[in-house]
Amino acid sequence: MEQQLQLNDHNKQKYPPMHSINHSSLSHSNISHKTKINLKKLFLFIFIIFGMSSCAAIDPITPVSYNILLTKINDLLNLCIILLNQPEQYHGQIISRLYYGYYHLARLLYINYYNYDAGGHGKTWKKLPKNICEFGLKMKILREKYDYDAIDSIDLSENIDIDFKTILDEEENANNLLEELENTLDKCTYLSNKDIKRCKSKINDIKETHKILVEQIKEK
Repeated sequence: MEQQLQLNDHNKQKYPPMHSINHSSLSHSNISHKTKINLKKLFLFIFIIFGMSSCAAIDPITPVSYNILLTKINDLLNLCIILLNQPEQYHGQIISRLYYGYYHLARLLYINYYNYDAGGHGKTWKKLPKNICEFGLKMKILREKYDYDAIDSIDLSENIDIDFKTILDEEENANNLLEELENTLDKCTYLSNKDIKRCKSKINDIKETHKILVEQIKEK
């Protein structure tokens, strides 16, 4: 009898209850799944930073390149929404990526006015209407606080609420930029009527994504 009890005790130590094993395995599986999701988001984040923040002039300008830039703008805004739900140290990058979205809109507006891409931040903003120019340069200053050094983004995160408030205060000017772009599509010599219709649809998508982003910033 004593030997049987010893064997039972030995078995308990060697073979834990089945529900314990399942729980441990599931926990490990959940952690691995979350890690994979975070890695995917990180890779997406890095790709968009380096792939969609280019300031190089569009050459040649075509309906395809025009539409690609509109798609990139919407992708940047969607990235901002993703980052808004990440830890605070990523929030500075929201301002940086949002600025690039606005800047690419300004580039397209410049193309509508002058039929070429200025290929530079100051060159682009300064030749647009005064209210849009002032808006763009203000957002450029905000972006420079966060764009170049990840450590600075963490150090400056305590100021993020103030900078988010600036974004909300500038919502009307951002909307004006979108409206002006849409209203001047017919001035762009590179776009046919069919291209203009497609561009208007993409601009409406951008408006909707921007609206969602602004609403989520308000909730922060």
